[in-house]
Amino acid sequence: MMNAKDGREPLLRCSVRLAFLGLVWAIAQGCDSSRTPVTPDEGEPRMAAIHGVVLTAGSPVSGAQIVLDGPGITRSVTTGTDGTFRFADLPPGLYVMRVSNGTCTSTTADMEAGETVTTSIDCASPPLTTTLRGTVTVSETPLGGVQVTLTGATFNTGAEVERAVLTDATGRFTFAQVGEGAYTLTAQAPDLACETTAVHVQDASQPATANISCAEEIGDGTTPPPMDKAGKIAFERNGRIMILDLDTSNLFHFVDGLAPSWSPDGGQIVFQRPGCPDRSLPPYFDCDDVWKVNADGSGLSPITSYEWVLDYDPVWSPDGSKVAFIRFVHGIDDTYLVIANADSPPPLWAEQVTSSWWPISAPTWSPDGTRIAFTCQGPPPRWEFDICVVSSTGNIGYSGNGLRPVEKITNDTWTNSEPAWSPDGARIAFATDRETPGRTYVALIRPNGSGFERLVMGRSPAWSPDGRRIVFVAGADAPAGLYIVNADGSGLTRITENPADTAPSWGR
Repeated sequence: MMNAKDGREPLLRCSVRLAFLGLVWAIAQGCDSSRTPVTPDEGEPRMAAIHGVVLTAGSPVSGAQIVLDGPGITRSVTTGTDGTFRFADLPPGLYVMRVSNGTCTSTTADMEAGETVTTSIDCASPPLTTTLRGTVTVSETPLGGVQVTLTGATFNTGAEVERAVLTDATGRFTFAQVGEGAYTLTAQAPDLACETTAVHVQDASQPATANISCAEEIGDGTTPPPMDKAGKIAFERNGRIMILDLDTSNLFHFVDGLAPSWSPDGGQIVFQRPGCPDRSLPPYFDCDDVWKVNADGSGLSPITSYEWVLDYDPVWSPDGSKVAFIRFVHGIDDTYLVIANADSPPPLWAEQVTSSWWPISAPTWSPDGTRIAFTCQGPPPRWEFDICVVSSTGNIGYSGNGLRPVEKITNDTWTNSEPAWSPDGARIAFATDRETPGRTYVALIRPNGSGFERLVMGRSPAWSPDGRRIVFVAGADAPAGLYIVNADGSGLTRITENPADTAPSWGR
């Protein structure tokens, strides 16, 4: 009896014989195992391939996503650590390769059947960025939870930027990946006025720092009650002071002089009066004095009367007891901001508030009488004009002894001049060509320099006593004369047409 093993052995011997006979037959037919296999049929397309590398400034870029668009297909791959990529099994045709996440050139390849193309994609170096850090404080105390907004544009592309962050518990804020450019920082804090800070990031290889100071709003922001009547506007015309009664439209020559300023109650005008013809000084010396006169034309009298000095741009204090003005002293060629009693002439050097080698002009009082804003000019090479603020109270002195520190509330490359403090204390109107070179506008700003708002083209602004309107001198592109506009920029009205009209002051 045959077992399973005995049955398999004849079968195995048969299979070996058959395999051997097949190999012999194949050799007899001329087969050679070293030859290339038979190619596909001529009708079947041969596939192409693309090998490439992504470079930035000659260095490979890893992790870049490459998108390939071709005849009926779209594929994507990611470059390796050596910056290389590969697309295989591509039918013949025109292909476009691009990097989806970078500033890179696109590359094309017109592929033939079975072809392998080697290419490269060049990417621009990413712009340098830095970190901008700072602190928001009020009276040197950090403010946490305050929103800080960064706006501006980059230098290289001009791309506009607007981002916002919150300060931490220590008042600090951080903006990451800030490119080289010109920016503005603003902060919003309840019941506080925060300065606007200009930031120029010139070198992104270095971290940037900018701080923001906040202060309590001056005044309660409440507009005084409306006037019973429109009031009167005094202004200068060819060396004469004119008065326009807005209620009757009556215009008349009041007195010879310059730079009129109404008293708070509308009962007097203080002005600048030429004094040289009565003196022995050389004719090229200006030596104007400050005078006052009652609104009915009576009581004409000097407040200052000194040789070798030029007193100009007088303005009443809010309580009507004092007058601030600018004094230029011939010989030493110094310019001073001076406060004088309205009822008696001061000693030559009394109540001097500031001293400057550079011109200053156009003082204006805060409505609470504690500060004075004025136009100040910086030293060369910039010679910039800015709005400065100084305390009107405290110790006073001469030649730096007790003179009060001056704060610039504008500090830029533009011309900022002729400030006028609003009756509610919340804003200062001034003339500026900020961001509009060659064109001067009346603009508004908070007393700490924040909240810039361009209002209307013109200069020499003056507020109405109720703070609802502003009178100003026409801009270069407008018909000449004086105009009135509402504090929100609406209701523009022309009130005079003489191109010589300037230096308006609005009284009750």
